[in-house]
Amino acid sequence: MTVQTSPALREALRVYSDIERNLVGIGKAGDPSRRLELVRLRRKLAEQTGTVGTLIEQDAELAKTPDKQQEMQRVFSAFRYAFGHHQAKWPVVCADAEVAEYVASARETYGKADLFWAWCADNLDLH
Repeated sequence: MTVQTSPALREALRVYSDIERNLVGIGKAGDPSRRLELVRLRRKLAEQTGTVGTLIEQDAELAKTPDKQQEMQRVFSAFRYAFGHHQAKWPVVCADAEVAEYVASARETYGKADLFWAWCADNLDLH
C-alpha cells in the first residue's frame, strides 16, 4: 500500500533528488576545478534537507498514516545523519575521490540515501 503525500512534499523530494544526483556526480568525478560547485551543492542539499524534514513532520496527507510518517522520519534521519557526518569529516578542501577513507565515507552515505529512496519508492505515491 502506498501513501499519499502533499504536492509540496513530492516537489521537495524531487528537488532533493536532483541536487543529490548532481552532488554525487561531481563528487565521483573528483575534479578539483569543480570544488566551488561542490560547496554550492552541499549547501543547497543541506537547505533542502531542512525543508524535506519539516515537510515530513507537517505533511497532512502523510500524517493520516502515522506509522508511515514515523518510518519516513526514521529513514530520512539516518540519511541526514550520514550526510552531515560525511560533510563534517570531509570538508570540500579534503574531499578527494582517490582517498580510500573519503570513498568509504561517501559509499556509506550513498547507502543511506539508497535506503531512503527505496523506502520512498516502496511506500509513497509520488505521482
